[in-house]
Amino acid sequence: MLLKTYRAPDLSHALAQARAEMGPDALVLGTKELSGRLGMRGVEVTVGAPRRSPAEPPVEDRKPAGSIDAAEAALVASGVSPDLAARFAAVAARDSGRASEAAVRAVESLVSFAPMPVASRCLFVVGPPGSGKTTTAAKLAARIASAGRRRVFLAQADVDKVGSLEQSEIYARHMDAVLARVDEPADLVRAVRDAGKDGFVVVDTPGLASRDGERLERMRALRSAVPEARVAVLLPCGLHRDHAARAVERLALLHPTCVAFSRVDDGDRVGELVSAVAGLDLPLAFLTNGPRVPDDLESATARSLAVLLLRGGASRARSKEMTA
Repeated sequence: MLLKTYRAPDLSHALAQARAEMGPDALVLGTKELSGRLGMRGVEVTVGAPRRSPAEPPVEDRKPAGSIDAAEAALVASGVSPDLAARFAAVAARDSGRASEAAVRAVESLVSFAPMPVASRCLFVVGPPGSGKTTTAAKLAARIASAGRRRVFLAQADVDKVGSLEQSEIYARHMDAVLARVDEPADLVRAVRDAGKDGFVVVDTPGLASRDGERLERMRALRSAVPEARVAVLLPCGLHRDHAARAVERLALLHPTCVAFSRVDDGDRVGELVSAVAGLDLPLAFLTNGPRVPDDLESATARSLAVLLLRGGASRARSKEMTA
């Protein structure tokens, strides 16, 4: 796919330039308002169009170039950075299988995957404020509790937040789990011990923003108290890739073992999160896609992520094209 950025005083002029140069098949992938000197304003438009190779001989087994270009455009529209989208397209084009299988293998070239981290005795759910940690912790606890084979503790470490204990108590009561208040490391060690060697303790934590140094140190002390614990970094759909990457970097002190995407039903920019975690040694383990406990929770797979990226990105690209 060819990508190009146009700048003009207004959107209509920018689109006219794009269509004159790149043709009627051009897709608008993003727009941004510009502020210039002396109060002058403008607009920047990023446009994508299929690469055309008229001299290239037809190959019956090759996937249609248009479908690969459309997939690449959809990924960019979903928030995947252009370089990662180009890598996806290159892998998909080399794959001799069906288009759907090629997309799965192309996604696997961008992100690694891991099973849902519920086999461990203790799991921390950490992330930036507003990422849905409390509901996600309840979903994970309820998923184990519903099987009825392990003793489940819902450990609440966000004790300073008004209503957090009360909310966790409601969740624990409905799923027949034990609520444990965690003020200090000894409280968590006790919960893990009481859960037993076959038990499961999921720890809900406070939101950790860029200036929450004191809270981060407190969470690091809790993490150090249970070194065998797993740590899932929860990133909500809607975060820009730079903010998501900084959140992961900030939480590196807690030695995370996987990442998870939350609220994937709320937006079509899941690609922003993919761009943030691509290339990291942190596999994607699960997705949350709604408020229901424990139903709106699923293991992350290359296939499910490919569907989210391509469907959401294509929808976004069509919306932008219609509004243009």
